[in-house]
Amino acid sequence: MAMVTCPGCLERDERIAALERRVAELEARLGTNATNSGLPPSASPPGAPKPVTKKRTGNKPGGQPGHPPGLKRRLPPECLHKVIPFVPSHCDRCHEPLPPRPGPDDPEPSWHQVAELPKLAALITEYQGHYRTCPCCGQLNHAPIPQDLKAGRRCADSKAAAFCANVLELLPAVWRFVVTEGVEPTNNHAERVLRRGVLWRKNAFGCQSEAGCRFVQRLLTVVQTRRLQGRSVLRYLHEVLVAHRNGLPSPSLLAAE
Repeated sequence: MAMVTCPGCLERDERIAALERRVAELEARLGTNATNSGLPPSASPPGAPKPVTKKRTGNKPGGQPGHPPGLKRRLPPECLHKVIPFVPSHCDRCHEPLPPRPGPDDPEPSWHQVAELPKLAALITEYQGHYRTCPCCGQLNHAPIPQDLKAGRRCADSKAAAFCANVLELLPAVWRFVVTEGVEPTNNHAERVLRRGVLWRKNAFGCQSEAGCRFVQRLLTVVQTRRLQGRSVLRYLHEVLVAHRNGLPSPSLLAAE
């Protein structure tokens, strides 16, 4: 058979081969169900065989008698940091002193290995700004420590450097509650005030027109303001309607009763 050299024919053959592989994958997935894959029974297609239910054997859960033990693997001596021996000093029966060295008939010691994570130690680098006196004119020269280094911007960890730069940029806003009386350290109060509007938007699916958005803004402002003041919302709305019908200015929302 002659070798196909036409670019269009080669592209066609590659496309056909890819489609054939895709068809084979889809056909294999058609036969997938809970009995031959990890699918749950609820995801099995209609007509699929029911998964085989194992019969109860009556044995207790866990390792059964006769199964191979899963013993803890002992690390070789070169992997150990240190060895702490426990040597008996006196005989348990006659209370005589025992030799410090094991005898030829003594068995190997029992062992128990404990792996502990090492303590994290901070790597502290000291930067020094040295002074030098000029031997010619006697001028005292100093190499100052860069300010960005003191601020933490120059750091081996790029994430830490970016964090320090971000904190320095937002420093006036971060500590505003310390220098300005009445400013809360968190935004919990603002979130509680906005919660009523968020719930309304979730239930009403927002506004459909600019006039509707303006109405919602004003009404929610009235409701939350009167609620924070401990004053009646219905009474204020009644006063607004009466003033509107009589051609009078609307009563102030902030006026004290």
